[in-house]
Amino acid sequence: MPTVQQILDKVNLYRNTYTDAQKISWMNDVQKEIFQDVPHEAPPYNFTTISGFAFYALPSDCDPLGIKKVTIETKTGSGKYRTLRFISLNSTELVSPSMEFYSIQGDGNLFLNPMPNDETEGRNVYLIYNKRPRKIGSLSDIPELEEDFHELLELGVL
Repeated sequence: MPTVQQILDKVNLYRNTYTDAQKISWMNDVQKEIFQDVPHEAPPYNFTTISGFAFYALPSDCDPLGIKKVTIETKTGSGKYRTLRFISLNSTELVSPSMEFYSIQGDGNLFLNPMPNDETEGRNVYLIYNKRPRKIGSLSDIPELEEDFHELLELGVL
């Protein structure tokens, strides 16, 4: 797989006055656009509920708009799951404190309702989502895109 430097070597065959940092920034933009058009599903992410905590950090590569499914164990250790419904925190929908749903706060937190308590603590929650690409930071990095898409990085910079 070509490194960022190898991709830039091809780009630099065309005369330009832009810095490598500018070009890498454009590569990151193109990579994000491709991941939005061609979703890349991440391996399922799981965590366990904690009594008194309703907010849980999303994985760093999770695109909140790319969350496909959130499931929660029906009882701790049961191995049986039910899918949680998404309700926006900005919704005008009436919800009860006992209604089961999830929401997203900001860009990095998953909110579970009802808040886990001593009885519901330790339940497994699984998150199925499309991931964001890992940000390109240096010339030795290898873009997370499949090699077939690397030409699009070149074209995006050009």
